[in-house]
Amino acid sequence: MPGNFNMFIGGLAFIAGLTLTAISWIVAPGGYYIVAYGAIGLGAIQFLIGLSQFIWNKVSHTPRSTEGNRAEASGKAILQAMLATCIADGNVQDDEVKAIATIAKQLLGTEVNSETIKNTARSMLSNKFDIGMALTGSQSMILPSQKPLILKAAYLVAASDGEIDQSESDILTIVGISLGMTIDEIACALNELNESKA
Repeated sequence: MPGNFNMFIGGLAFIAGLTLTAISWIVAPGGYYIVAYGAIGLGAIQFLIGLSQFIWNKVSHTPRSTEGNRAEASGKAILQAMLATCIADGNVQDDEVKAIATIAKQLLGTEVNSETIKNTARSMLSNKFDIGMALTGSQSMILPSQKPLILKAAYLVAASDGEIDQSESDILTIVGISLGMTIDEIACALNELNESKA
């Protein structure tokens, strides 16, 4: 670990300097004794350098998963899950873009403009986007409170045209599994969403 060696050597020199000074003071005849200024001063400086290296290393390598970053990751995951249900049938229609914007406003309380939705959809289509891999990869950054919203958002978009086809149903299952849900939990959540929508 950076800084450990300097702290060890600096601390050793400092203690050795103090020990030498104390011994010479105890045994010195007539009050003359040696003060090991060099060992004490340089040892203290080297220890402080090592300590600052150690602290800097700890601070610079601390993961910065702030609530803001996690909220942003959650919002992105919600948008991707909604778009994944649209892309399941190959394209994103204008009415689906409007539905996504409306659902995002209801669930997140924020505006998502249609251009952002279309650009994200184009990027997902051109990169052969895999919603399962994306959600699994960012699961640690997604706020736990947002996970049910991701499945709900995907469900609401899939159901916005009045029915959920097999490809959309498969995407909903993938979304749930990628969020750490079991098949039974997904089925239960989707049943609840069906009942609340009816």
